[in-house]
Amino acid sequence: MKRSNLVSWFPRSAIGLMLVFLAGNASGMASRSFLTYTNTGLVKVAADQAGNDIYAPASVTNSVRVWSLSSAVGPLGGGKLVAVNCGALGNGTDITNVTVGGVSAELGAQASHFVIITMPAQGEAGVKDIVITSTSEGVTTLANAYTYNPAGSIATVTPGSGSMLGGVAVTLSGTNLGDGGDITNVTLCGIQAAIQPGQSTTQIVVIAASAPGAVTGDVRVCSLSYGDTVKSNAFIYEPLPPAAMDVLGTNGVMIASGAEVSSTSGTHFGRLWSGMAVTNVISISNTGTYELVISGVVTTGVDRAYWSAVDIPQIVEAGGVSNFSLIYQPTEPGAHVAALVISNTAPVGVYTVNVAGAAWGISTNNGPLGGGNSITITNGVIGGGSDIYRVTVGGIEATITAQGTSWVMFTAGTNLTAGLKDIVIQSFSKGLMVLEGGYTVNPAGSITGVTPGNGSHTGGYPVTLTGTGLSDGADVTAVALAGIPASGITISGSTQVVVAAGASPRS
Repeated sequence: MKRSNLVSWFPRSAIGLMLVFLAGNASGMASRSFLTYTNTGLVKVAADQAGNDIYAPASVTNSVRVWSLSSAVGPLGGGKLVAVNCGALGNGTDITNVTVGGVSAELGAQASHFVIITMPAQGEAGVKDIVITSTSEGVTTLANAYTYNPAGSIATVTPGSGSMLGGVAVTLSGTNLGDGGDITNVTLCGIQAAIQPGQSTTQIVVIAASAPGAVTGDVRVCSLSYGDTVKSNAFIYEPLPPAAMDVLGTNGVMIASGAEVSSTSGTHFGRLWSGMAVTNVISISNTGTYELVISGVVTTGVDRAYWSAVDIPQIVEAGGVSNFSLIYQPTEPGAHVAALVISNTAPVGVYTVNVAGAAWGISTNNGPLGGGNSITITNGVIGGGSDIYRVTVGGIEATITAQGTSWVMFTAGTNLTAGLKDIVIQSFSKGLMVLEGGYTVNPAGSITGVTPGNGSHTGGYPVTLTGTGLSDGADVTAVALAGIPASGITISGSTQVVVAAGASPRS
């Protein structure tokens, strides 16, 4: 705080006489031992000594130049911006040169009372004079004004390597790394690290940040007072430990990338009716030492629309196994193939799982116990076009009526029991194919009631038939009463049919 333009000091001289000091043209304060100035500029100090019978009074006036620096210490390599304030240095534009320790500094902004300079590099540390030259004020020397710190050195970097994901604590030890609190930045391989509390002149701890990839590079410590201290190629960002990807089938056995389909592993989904779906649970295992990242999954191939993968994991931890569902749901008969392509961070890069399945088409999937109905089966390639020689329904021989390479037509035989039946097709070219539970033999129906039980031979009146297993609720095609065809068939589920009695030629 500015106190006065004149400071008075009243100590005694060495011989005990009273001294009076007056300081003008600057603000400051006096103690019993020294004068302290709180502003800059040219200060005149007058000392008056009282006289006695031995010594005559004395008066001495001196000029003192009071100056200040924004920073009085810096790195040996220079580069620091320093503002010099020292009263009248020039007229505001005519400072032509500033040297520090005899080395010219780069000039910045200036005014009559200050100049900003960029400190030059020095060959050795220590205290240096600052010399300012201007046209109007001449040469102003600030003796021992600025101290260059010695260059720092990094002795050890512990550890000297870490994962490219970062997060490792790294301890840097050496000499002259900073002043104990002014380290502002540390980089490992050019990547800024997080400075931890507790830095000293000889040690600092940082947390390594993540790197875009594996790299070896310099370690750099940046201090306001000691500058940059560098140790070349002192840290290594290591690549991620490799993940190892395996795909396991429904039997828990590895499916090699690109392997042929197999019903044992669950990559061949077998044969099912068109429109149905089957789900196989497949697993992804990671036997590596780091997490496996699944970056993308696509299904390829002409028949890719019939497969879908659900709950594919994004990450499989080291040593872990994750399951996902692979669903086959064909909408058209035929033999279908596709491939599941899994992109990942394992060395394999892309893992291909081949899949296959077949869908049957059937003209009708149920019929009467007594047989006699025509059935057509379609399923891609089921024969050579003429070599299907046997078809059975529930073990009962059917009569083949026509065939092609992808289809066969036959007439069902009479079954002894109702229920789900397998259809078995045999050909010389394709062997035996089984459609498990592909056909339902309906139980024999029974009529328990006819109302009315008689009527006029002219017909035209309604007759209600009740019973069990009369139809599937929609497929009654003909009704006859006493051998006379009825008309106007109305079906009410499987237990009732209403018809209009036909006319009889006799009563």
